[in-house]
Amino acid sequence: MTERETRLLRTATKGDHSARQLKNELSLSASVRTIQRVLAGVDWLIYTKMDNTLPLSAEDKKAW
Repeated sequence: MTERETRLLRTATKGDHSARQLKNELSLSASVRTIQRVLAGVDWLIYTKMDNTLPLSAEDKKAW
């Protein structure tokens, strides 16, 4: 495992980051797709889809 992959995996396991956020945070020259491929190749890292919606307020819930 390269040093770049090590930094990538350590940062990815710390929190909820997208591949694009990891690329920008670590200043990687690799493409976003390459980062996704590296993360997908790790068997102990579980992929979860990020929820990009805002929670409903009490008024919004009442309207439903």
